[in-house]
Amino acid sequence: MLDGYVFGTMAIALGPAADDLGLSDWWTGLVSAGALIGIFLGSLVVGWASDRFGRRPLFIWELVLFIVAGVAQQWARDPVTLFALRVALGVAIGSEYAIGAAMLAEFSPRKQRGASLSSLQTFWLVGYVIAYFTSYALDASGVAWRTILASTAVVAALVLVARLRAPESPRWLATKGRLDEARTVVGRHYGPEYGVEDLALEKEAHVRYAVIFGPRYRTRTAFAAIFWTCQITCAYAILLFMPMIFTALGIAEGLTADVVINAATVIGGALGIYLCWKLPRRVLVVWSFVLMTVFMLVMASYQLVPSWATLVAFVIFMLVINGASNLEFVYPAEMFPTEVRSSAVGFAAATARIGSVASAFVLPSLLSSIGAAWTLVILAAVCAYGAVVSALWAPETRGLSLLEASGVQDLRATPARAE
Repeated sequence: MLDGYVFGTMAIALGPAADDLGLSDWWTGLVSAGALIGIFLGSLVVGWASDRFGRRPLFIWELVLFIVAGVAQQWARDPVTLFALRVALGVAIGSEYAIGAAMLAEFSPRKQRGASLSSLQTFWLVGYVIAYFTSYALDASGVAWRTILASTAVVAALVLVARLRAPESPRWLATKGRLDEARTVVGRHYGPEYGVEDLALEKEAHVRYAVIFGPRYRTRTAFAAIFWTCQITCAYAILLFMPMIFTALGIAEGLTADVVINAATVIGGALGIYLCWKLPRRVLVVWSFVLMTVFMLVMASYQLVPSWATLVAFVIFMLVINGASNLEFVYPAEMFPTEVRSSAVGFAAATARIGSVASAFVLPSLLSSIGAAWTLVILAAVCAYGAVVSALWAPETRGLSLLEASGVQDLRATPARAE
């Protein structure tokens, strides 16, 4: 929710900030992309550090960065300062992406893992919508855009208080040979009747960071990075520049349209949790990209169809992409061993930022130069590419233990016991 809140406030504050600071189109794109650039850096660095030094310490300290950078936005008086603070917030968000999915995957029982991991993206959407309408109300009441952005620190402080008692991942402890500590965590949170012997089996695979780029995992690494990039390129293009797209498509702006689109966003996320629980992962990722391609092309034909049809296509697209985007935290966390899980999630998240930064930075220029129709055709091509890559490389991980889904059993000389 906190991560989504950061982006939801910017969706409203970007316009007033651009007017107040006299931002050019170039600076507007750069400031809006600042958090995305930070996510690229944070996901890569903190993902690796989490695998090396542990989940919990970084899980706590990155919230301090959230609070400091959030408060400091109150004193942003020039585009360079605002950009730097948005990058700092992005580093904190990237840390959340890399650590949060790994932590939740490592604590979740097999049957609940898909729904649990997919809920991360859904609550991102909830945070975005809460921030969007809260910021909308604050802006309408005359509250300064700096204060709207700084409200992020309040949410971060609440999260920090809630997280102080978070334990270390018993799977990570087991891979480091710290079985007594892992046993203590499991006993405290699950009960004394549960052991950690199966968790220790991963250490026998001798997995290292380089393995995610080696023959065994490079296809999975490429798939995780590409499907996440394709999804997020289109999602951020829509979410960050919704008012501009509404204007270009001739859709009436205002609170009613915002309510409809944001309701579709949250409903789509909730639907995604159910679908991740009920459907095979491959079916969901492939066919969601197919549907996104179709409805993006319908939106691209806005000059040929009634405005209500464009709005319906827009709403359905939001339902589909927000349901399917739940897989961004499911697939990468399931496909890799514990010793590199956070690194792999971080790499996929970081790579995806290339697409999101490109969409945030380039979309305003595309809309003004080639128009909405061709811009949407380009985004439809991105969706189609995601469908092809998913059909070729997406593995099936639903219903498997983490040892099975991550292929650890194939790396060991002798078969591992099921979780």
